[in-house]
Amino acid sequence: MMGFNYERYAGCALHNFTHRIEITLRKVFNSDFRYVASDPPYPGGSPDNPLQLYMNYDQLDPGNAQVGNGHFPPNGIDNYDYDNLEVVTTYAPDWKRYPYLFNRSEPINCTAWGCEGDCGLNYVSWWLRHIPHFRCKDKTGILNNWWPYIIDYQEGRTLEAQTSACNCQMFDDEIANCTAGGEFPWHDWIARVKMANLDNNSGKSAYSDFSQQTLDVNAGFPVEITLGTGFSYTTYDEYWKVWIDYNQDGIFDEATETFISLTAPKPADGTPFNNVTSSAFVLGGFT
Repeated sequence: MMGFNYERYAGCALHNFTHRIEITLRKVFNSDFRYVASDPPYPGGSPDNPLQLYMNYDQLDPGNAQVGNGHFPPNGIDNYDYDNLEVVTTYAPDWKRYPYLFNRSEPINCTAWGCEGDCGLNYVSWWLRHIPHFRCKDKTGILNNWWPYIIDYQEGRTLEAQTSACNCQMFDDEIANCTAGGEFPWHDWIARVKMANLDNNSGKSAYSDFSQQTLDVNAGFPVEITLGTGFSYTTYDEYWKVWIDYNQDGIFDEATETFISLTAPKPADGTPFNNVTSSAFVLGGFT
């Protein structure tokens, strides 16, 4: 049983909640974790499990800080070190794509969460926002959404048996061969792609394959492309990237085959469609 005491600050209540999370997930992953630097190192020969990795901070594993724990942020050196301005490298951005961890890192200090706050409110809020909350299960059968365990441990275990493993399970940095796909969109979707003599209005639909459509372009000349987003109501900044498979090997190489990369700023909520137009040169040798 756990409740929040209204006589304490919100930060203290959430701080207490982090400890519930830590202990509950310790049971989920059936393992201990290092909390302070004086705790004994993990046995050699096996990688950290997701919980151990999530709670890593720089003092425990220099150069491999992740999100940290309730007392120690990624750059923490003492308990409750929430206003530390020392900059370290953290892999916290990786956890926005869990269980797909691709070594995304960034420099970090307390300015990332706002430094001081009552009972560490700013840091604890930042920490909670990184808790994995995604569909399916990881390769060991544990939900990629940790919140069911946190709120109702038994319900989380029940959901394990009812949840699909999905087409692609991955925790390490290896790129798996996954089946491309997507669910029916709710908030935003690709509504239009216009380039040369092709103008495809796809409407609100799930992941779609338009590879049978063709267009004619001249290598070495600029080509204008219009990319359109559809919105249900709430709008967002949209990040677009278009590739051309010049050597037709089925692989889109970031360095040599990126055609356009741009951002469409968020329009006003309620805007049904938002187009962005740019132009780029098509390289030679493309048929």
